[in-house]
Amino acid sequence: MIMSANDHPDLPPAPDGTLAEVGKELSARPYARRGVAARSEPIRVVLVDDHHLVLAGMKAVLHGSPDVCVVGEADGGHRAVELVKRLRPEVVVMDLEMPDGDGLTATRALQAAAPDSLVLIVSMTPEHQKLLPVLRAGARGYLCKTAV
Repeated sequence: MIMSANDHPDLPPAPDGTLAEVGKELSARPYARRGVAARSEPIRVVLVDDHHLVLAGMKAVLHGSPDVCVVGEADGGHRAVELVKRLRPEVVVMDLEMPDGDGLTATRALQAAAPDSLVLIVSMTPEHQKLLPVLRAGARGYLCKTAV
């Protein structure tokens, strides 16, 4: 059975609009309404993508959330592994296909070098083609860029 916010009157309605609009609306919600425990420190994030416009877009969306702090950026898997080993972020948002080290290989390396950093893969490759290898490599999630 599929349930929606309408089935739970205590939940706010799902946001609608562009990615930036949805991000802004969600980040404005209090923690109690989002179901996330309050923290004293922001979530430390490293962004990894070989397209600088994509990096800038992700950073802009996350900048609107006071509970997230982008602590580093990399344009390839090799640089990402070195950056994550040094900065120890809680979350790594990483592209899958990059010329300077792919996200799958980098995810495997991060499992050994920084197992506490959680990896979210964001890729143009449809989920059904890469999801299982990515999860087996240690990523905690997969988001297709065309999904938003």
